Amino acid sequence: MIVLTNSKGSTMNLPITMGWPKVDIQKRAEVNELALGGGVIAGRLTYTPRSFTLSGSLYIGDKVANNDFYDDLKKFLEFQPIEADRGYNRHILGYVTSLSCNGMDDDAELELSIGMIAPNPFFYGAEVIHEIIGATGTATDTIIAEGSVPADLKIHVEITSLTASGLSISIGEYDLAITGDYVQGDVLEIDTKHFTVELNGTSIINSVGDDFLVYGMKLLPDENSVTITLTGTADVSFLYRPQWS
Repeated sequence: MIVLTNSKGSTMNLPITMGWPKVDIQKRAEVNELALGGGVIAGRLTYTPRSFTLSGSLYIGDKVANNDFYDDLKKFLEFQPIEADRGYNRHILGYVTSLSCNGMDDDAELELSIGMIAPNPFFYGAEVIHEIIGATGTATDTIIAEGSVPADLKIHVEITSLTASGLSISIGEYDLAITGDYVQGDVLEIDTKHFTVELNGTSIINSVGDDFLVYGMKLLPDENSVTITLTGTADVSFLYRPQWS
């Protein structure tokens, strides 16, 4: 069953006779034609927005009930973006690009089609929090993430010792180093999607090492080795949503 959630937080269950039969993903290769000699220079592949269609038949019971449902659906879809859950606890956020209704047998059955586009083409799972309590010196751990594509992270660091300094976090080949001194109760918030690093609500991006600014930080599908280095003690939590293509 397809479950929709609009921007107001309201939900609507589509009837089981409607589905999402075709699920595909598209990539675009950046290429430049060579002026001499023919051929092209190819760049990296990038995912393109995902277009999809929710379609099927609606026969709740009679003409009035069918059209009442269709009217309610049109009102519901006015509040965008729309989150669509295809099942398996995987969600995608999209916008309605078309809506069509074909009445049959004097509207005893309605054929419905909802065209949508998702600028971010990935499916998301539920939020996951992985905690490392009392990290001090060099602390290591492993995060095993679901999904099929790398996921962004929000990292929350709360200093629990009287003083601390020299914080660095490594996840696989990604490194984040922050210079500076901290006191008990200080909170650092790191958002790897938006490249923000804040200390007690104030940006300290100028204190961040070049590796993070150039390469960012992602959580890869499957197993990720995590290393936290700190002179002092802190509680660290990693919040992410698994992603599927």
